[in-house]
Amino acid sequence: MLKRSLLALAALLLLALAGAWLWAARHGEIAAIEPPDPAGFDAALVARGEMLAGIGNCASCHTTQGGADYAGGYSTETPFGVIYSTNITPDPEQGIGRWSLEAFARAMRQGVDREGGYLYPVFPYDHFTLVADEDIAALYAFLMTREPAEGVAAENALAFPYNARILIAGWQLLNHEDRRFAPDPERSRRRGPAARRSAPRPRPARSPARCSRPRRSRARPPTRCSRRGRRSSPAPAPTATGRARTPCRSR
Repeated sequence: MLKRSLLALAALLLLALAGAWLWAARHGEIAAIEPPDPAGFDAALVARGEMLAGIGNCASCHTTQGGADYAGGYSTETPFGVIYSTNITPDPEQGIGRWSLEAFARAMRQGVDREGGYLYPVFPYDHFTLVADEDIAALYAFLMTREPAEGVAAENALAFPYNARILIAGWQLLNHEDRRFAPDPERSRRRGPAARRSAPRPRPARSPARCSRPRRSRARPPTRCSRRGRRSSPAPAPTATGRARTPCRSR
């Protein structure tokens, strides 16, 4: 009787593990596209994307010292090991040149690349998920009109189990909600027109405070951070360990 119970329990456990694996691997590959013609993007959209990339300081985490802008390779030390940023230039082989807008939006909002692999949350998609459709399209237009640059990031230096990307599905289940920023009309009304005119851009666009701030348990970021003095030019970003200088305080 005990043997049968143990066998049944083992079978249920295996079924649960198989189901969890299938759920985690549910994101399929998005078809590659021919690299779009930079001239096909609206100039105003590209200009908006440039502004957003500056606010988000994208070059800081995607440009290594002495390397081409946005060609990746910048190393970020975390409590789990070292993670290297990827090439986000429109290079068709080593960058995102064959990514469609759909694939780019999925990476920004769900932390899943074009091939269906999970992205480490040192890339703060748990905050980028709030960004509006038009801002995602603008960032895509800006990046796709940059100069393609070759550059393959070094392999991440992560020990098991952190090197198993499939396990990020569990982190997302606990920490990530795929939703968009929604203005609060009542809050805006209470603050008045003067406050609305002077209000900064919504927080989702301001990424350096998100991707380079120290993260707490389960790799979650602290809830508050000062963002004064950030630069939009390519510059070394602080690490995510909390040991380096950073404008954020872990709470």
